[in-house]
Amino acid sequence: MIERYTLQRMKDVWEEENKFRKWLEIELLVMEAFSELKLIPKEDLEEIRKRASFSVERI
Repeated sequence: MIERYTLQRMKDVWEEENKFRKWLEIELLVMEAFSELKLIPKEDLEEIRKRASFSVERI
């Protein structure tokens, strides 16, 4: 995007940090569904939620 024509709200939507945060949210929802289907234990879901994080620099 051309910086001078970009509204801050739109820029925020397309930033790497936001993109990876949304992906993480989706992955956590998948894990929640797996837990409800008894594919993973509830305790594992809680542990995954506690440890789920990312760093754009590391990616």
